Formats: sequence, C-alpha cells, structure tokens
Amino acid sequence: MNNTTITGGLLYNLVKCPCKVFLECYGDENEKTEKNEFLLKKMKDGIIHESEVVKELGLTPLPENLSNEDAFKITLELMEKGANIIGQGVLIHGDCVGRPDMLIRTHDESGDYYIPVDIKSGKYLKKEYVMQVMFYCDLLGKIQGVYPSNAGIINKNKEELKFSTADYKEEYSAAISFARRILNREEEVSPVFSNSNCSMCEWKNHCFNKLKAEEDLSLLYRLNSNVREELRKNNINNFTDLLNSDNNFLKSIKGIGSKSAENWKLMVQSLKNNEMILKKKIKFPEKKLEIFFDIEGDTELGIDYLYGCLVRENGREEFIPFWADTPENEKEMWEEFCSYISKLDNFVIYHYAPYEKTSIKRLKEKYGCDEELYSKIMNNLVDLYKIVLDSAILPVYSYSIKRVAKWIGFNWRSGNAGGAQSLCWYSEYLNGAEEYKKILLEYNEDDVTATRVVKDWLDSINCHE
Repeated sequence: MNNTTITGGLLYNLVKCPCKVFLECYGDENEKTEKNEFLLKKMKDGIIHESEVVKELGLTPLPENLSNEDAFKITLELMEKGANIIGQGVLIHGDCVGRPDMLIRTHDESGDYYIPVDIKSGKYLKKEYVMQVMFYCDLLGKIQGVYPSNAGIINKNKEELKFSTADYKEEYSAAISFARRILNREEEVSPVFSNSNCSMCEWKNHCFNKLKAEEDLSLLYRLNSNVREELRKNNINNFTDLLNSDNNFLKSIKGIGSKSAENWKLMVQSLKNNEMILKKKIKFPEKKLEIFFDIEGDTELGIDYLYGCLVRENGREEFIPFWADTPENEKEMWEEFCSYISKLDNFVIYHYAPYEKTSIKRLKEKYGCDEELYSKIMNNLVDLYKIVLDSAILPVYSYSIKRVAKWIGFNWRSGNAGGAQSLCWYSEYLNGAEEYKKILLEYNEDDVTATRVVKDWLDSINCHE
C-alpha cells in the first residue's frame, strides 16, 4: 500500500487525531518516539481477545502472509460461494483497502449479503470503532451491490453491539472526504494538545514542540479544541493574542466564562515568565497525624490492588502499603486498610485527584464498611489537586501529580513511571514475574511521597507570600 491508501485503521485514527493521519503519511519517521509500553500491552491484549473470539466461533481466518490482492480474490470467492462467516477477509475498491475481522452473511428483503463485524477490546461502541466499521460497509456496498443496513462490533465481554448504518452515513461521508483532503494535502491539519491522547502517541514530541513554538492555545490547561476553534474564529490564535484580549470580549465567546478567561490569561503569564502565580492562601487542617494516600488499580480488571499510605507524625515518616496479591484479595486489602484507619484519631488523609475518593466509595459498596468509620475516612480526605487548581497557577501544561511534583523538584525513581506503565507492571506480576511487586511498591511509595512534596510546597508558598 502507498501512503495515500485509505484503510480502516486510518478512519480509526482520524477520529482520535487527524494530525496523526497526516504525520503517518508525510511525517519524518525519525521524529517518532518508541511505542508506548502500555499501548503495546493493549495491542497484545487485543490480539489475544480476537484470537479467543475467533476460536470460539470456529473461524479459520485468511492467512496473513497473502498479498491484499490475493486475499481479496479469495474473499470474493468465499462471498460468491455463500460462506456464512469470513474471517479476516480483504475488501478493495479504488484507493481503499479494508480488512474487517469478520464478514457475516445475512438475509433480508434485499437478499443475501454480508455485513462487517469487528472484534474490539473496548467495552462500548466508540466513535472510532463505528467509523472504521462504516468504512467496511462503504466498501461492501460498492463490491456486493448492497449497502449493509446494520453492522457492529464484538466487545471485550464478547457481546455483539450492533448499530444502524443509516445513523452514521452523514458523519462517515464527511469523515472519508476529510481523510482524502488530508492525504491529498488539500487541507492543513494542525495538532491540538490533549493530555489524554497525546501522552502515549509516538508523534507527541513533534507535535508538542510545534505547538510550543507557536504558543498554541490548546496547551493551556482545560482549554479544549472547541474553545480553541471559537477563539480562532475571533482572531485569537496564540498566547499573546489571548493576553491582549479584553475580558468582557472573551466572556462573550461560546464556552468561555469569566473565571476561565481570567485563569487562562494567568496561565499565559505564568508560562511566559516561567513563574508561579499565587491566587489565594491555603489553610490546611491542623492534625496530629498526616497520611499521604495513593491507590494503584487496574481499570481493565476493575480492581484496586494497592492502597499506599505515607504516615507522618512529629516529623517522622513511615510508608505503609496495603497490597492485594491477586484480584481476589482486593477485599482482604480493603479490610486491612479499614482496620488500620479505625485505630487512628486526629488525622487527615491527603490525596491528589478524585480517584482515591471514588475508589473508597466503590469498595465500601462492594465489601461493606462500618458507617461511622466510613464517615470518618471520607470527612478527613483532602484533595490537593483541587487546592492546587484553586490556589495557584503554575508554568506547566498539565496539573497531574507527575507534572506538578516534577516542577517542584521531585523525581520518581523509575524514569518511565506513570499510571499506564503501572498497569503493564501489574500485568507482568499477575503473569508470574514476582519482581514487579517490588517495582510497584516503590512506584507507589514515590507517588505518596510526591503527594507529601506537593502539600509541603503549598505550605511553603503560604509562608513566603
């Protein structure tokens, strides 16, 4: 395939990031970083999931070593013979090549024809899945003469999720036209910074450096792509434009309130001057015992396996972890944590971001907890993430614990530490690699220490202002 061939994967990427579509075709490969380990794990898990579904259905997929042309020829032969299911068939029409996981023979008033069904490791019918499958519907319509009225995916729970193609035809038509304009270089595609999507992309350094040089507005925390486009419509294209804009005018733009306008202007000042701006002083509860708390969980399995506590009393610190050796030990971990907290008085629990509070609520509902103890825990939780956002503007592009603590001067012992990376480590541990327990405990200890560093730093700026 040449670099202007349209594929199902291209439509998938188009939904996630149009800039990636352009870069995969025309970008300098030397600017790409190594594939993120978490994404590699997701790809591996996806292949395993697909293999399990294929095996359960008794499918024999077309060999992967066939050329697209030969595989297409075999696919057509199988369709003409009326095969009930075709695994990994290939569809070609013009500049388009598709390889749906399954083509399923169906019958209605239009006669006998095939519909595409893809096997996905996600739980829900995401837009990127739909556009990819709609691409296969488009090809099938041209090849077999009947456009499928419905299509679908098989999700991570091995459930078939169907959708009506009529509901997405207009959106798909716009998407395929947009893809062609990108591939033909008829439309300029500029990157948009997104903490959730960009952090694991191989082109992240290329895009970030470009956006930083241009002082792109998407670099401002919580300024999404819709607001960015509204600002651009009003000739506000970069940091300087925003800084020079009247606040009342900014408030008149869709999606911008007075607080947002003020915050984004302060962020620009902070980034340009590389300095912190204190918005208001912070008052922390005065408690004898401080607990800095962080949870490690596996979102794929829907469990938490580590409750980490850094306990400080009279200047002395102790790291106390509560660990679940297996997902089945989550209840035991929860009960040990609750038992420990029940013996404490005059304490505060500092955490960073909402996950800890959500997790405690979930495990209480799942395994139970004395109501008085539960109230005691919840009433003493203090979210430092909210305090940082309310109290200070930092010269950072993300307010995650990793970015904030690193800006303060704290470094994790593992250079590639992160929530996604910890999922890979826990997967390795469950697969028998015992050494990853030590790595995960060390990572969690660094997380709770970082939480303590952030709290102490907030205390220190109170003293200096």
